[in-house]
Amino acid sequence: MKRLILSVLTLAALFSCGREGTGTQTPETPAPGALSALVQANPEWTHENLRLVPVVADQAFIGQNAAAAGYLTMEEAIKEYYFRISEKMPFGRFADHGSVLTAQNKLKQPVFLMSGDVVEGGRQDRVIAEDQVIAANRIKDVPVFCVEHSRWSYNEPDEVVAAASETQRRKIFAFSGYYHVAANDIRKTLQDNEGQEAVWAKVDKFRAAHSVTTPTQAYTGLETADDYTNKRDAYLDFFAGKFDGLENAVGVMAISGDRIMAVDVFGHPDLFRRQLPSLLHSYVTEAVTYGAEAKGNEKAIQLKMNEVNKGIAGDKSKGAKFENEGHLVHFSSLSN
Repeated sequence: MKRLILSVLTLAALFSCGREGTGTQTPETPAPGALSALVQANPEWTHENLRLVPVVADQAFIGQNAAAAGYLTMEEAIKEYYFRISEKMPFGRFADHGSVLTAQNKLKQPVFLMSGDVVEGGRQDRVIAEDQVIAANRIKDVPVFCVEHSRWSYNEPDEVVAAASETQRRKIFAFSGYYHVAANDIRKTLQDNEGQEAVWAKVDKFRAAHSVTTPTQAYTGLETADDYTNKRDAYLDFFAGKFDGLENAVGVMAISGDRIMAVDVFGHPDLFRRQLPSLLHSYVTEAVTYGAEAKGNEKAIQLKMNEVNKGIAGDKSKGAKFENEGHLVHFSSLSN
């Protein structure tokens, strides 16, 4: 009898071990402060060549980076009288005049300039080369690249510039317009620090793809291509407001075809919501120009999120992480 009982218990133990080894595993719960992707299929987040996957954070992450909520975006700040971004070198005194602008922030809030932000005006349109925060009541030089080949002049004639008062010159040298965030392919070129020639080459590719023929080779010339703008606006209209109900959303994964072309994460939901409308232009331009019917699969999305969490934790090979005063402002992982 004892032998029979022992045999039954042994079989039960073996059976139990077999089930544990072959059963379906439960996904790991993200550690406090980690991010998650909402991978479930949702028709509200997919339109033709673009699928957006919300990235959400827990309260630990949001609390750690609460200061990011107080930043103005470039789009918001450039409309304000007390924020100005201008040519560093109006009279030829500095060797880096083409690659550096000067940001002057007299506002009470810091301003976040995102790599890929395009400003219009000056002697040629520029794109912000790397993430920056301009603190309140500070002046700072900002690295940029040109996205308008074949122009190196102000809109005003030389004689007007020469006769202008100091106050008038400040206005002439300043950039008066914000465009959008440049296409993902251009942002990747910036992130990889490939240089001005590579940026111009990417601008030319987008212009050629949409048969743009403006006098200067400006990225903003895309606005003259009706077929492009009609398609782009349809995407923007579709996605408008789709993330409004996700109070803990801090970022987004953009997929075209089977390719995860970008992941952008911000330190706080409020900064993300205000940056998203201009950032959408980056994804949409890529999807309209080079994209394919959006698919993506859950396994690839989960693997990408693992990489993003590693990147935010400090693995520099997983993306570009930008912090300010000890908290996360922006993390991006981009692909060509």
